[in-house]
Amino acid sequence: MESLEIELTDDELSNLSAIEEHIDSDGQLSLTAAEDDSRIDQAFLEEFAEGYASLGNGSGISGQTVQPSEATTSSNGVGINTVIGSAMYLDSGNASALSASMATGVTVAGIVGFLTAKTGIGPVAAATTAGALGLIGGLSALCNSWGRGIVMSTGPTPVCWSQPEW
Repeated sequence: MESLEIELTDDELSNLSAIEEHIDSDGQLSLTAAEDDSRIDQAFLEEFAEGYASLGNGSGISGQTVQPSEATTSSNGVGINTVIGSAMYLDSGNASALSASMATGVTVAGIVGFLTAKTGIGPVAAATTAGALGLIGGLSALCNSWGRGIVMSTGPTPVCWSQPEW
């Protein structure tokens, strides 16, 4: 699998900061408010919203809000979906979806939206992990090969490993 080139520009980080302001404590993105925010590039917002609603399938997207459906936030995979300290956890189903998305060319905004929806981490913090994914590339599939989900470092060193047996 080829590595995804992920280097976010200052404009993209600015977009993510502004988008983050439109996600409430329940994890619901106010799409209408974000569309009305002049700081946000609309094409970038659309790509983020597609990833947030589970990588382009459109579920959960309406004219007013975007919220990951219950089916996408808990994929019935093995493992957990969360952030603990400097580690991001994706269950086996979501880790497989991430690997497939990277292989099929989902945009950086879509990957960041996906990570935000799956773990509850903010978009700017998810962008840091997305940057590490660019370096890890196909290793996310290898780390998930035991079928227990993956743990990825959200710190400066790009690394992933298999989740422990819970």
